[in-house]
Amino acid sequence: MNSKTEVILMWSVGIGLTIIIIIGVLIGQKQGDKRELEVSALLENSSFAIGTITGNTYTRVQSSNLLMSFYFSIWVHGDIIHVSQGLTETEVLTPVIAKHHFKANKFFKEGEKYLVLVDDKSPDKSVMCLDKPILESQDFGEYVKEFQKMRRNK
Repeated sequence: MNSKTEVILMWSVGIGLTIIIIIGVLIGQKQGDKRELEVSALLENSSFAIGTITGNTYTRVQSSNLLMSFYFSIWVHGDIIHVSQGLTETEVLTPVIAKHHFKANKFFKEGEKYLVLVDDKSPDKSVMCLDKPILESQDFGEYVKEFQKMRRNK
């Protein structure tokens, strides 16, 4: 091959890879937007549960760990459901907490309990409200009343 052919081939490969990357980003963005809409819908129509944080997922970047998501469990219809929640869901419900934990890389503490908005059709898509900790026995009932009042006023 001559150098002109090699240059054209390299440009073709580069353009092809760029197109693949752009398509991947657009698909990922569309899925993120869809998840944001699903989470917003749970604010309007969901049942409630108490969720317990069970762990964190992270990836190793250079010399530190980067928080990717956290896990929690809930009881739904007599079954334990394990749910993973990432930055997208957390930003919709609690942007300040999302920034504090995900962007500052602060892991969530196992065993902590929070209010969960339960997706009745797909409980594994439920979301935890990190601004609604369950510290006292009456907290759950108060949060539920707060949501019900908000829903009536819309």
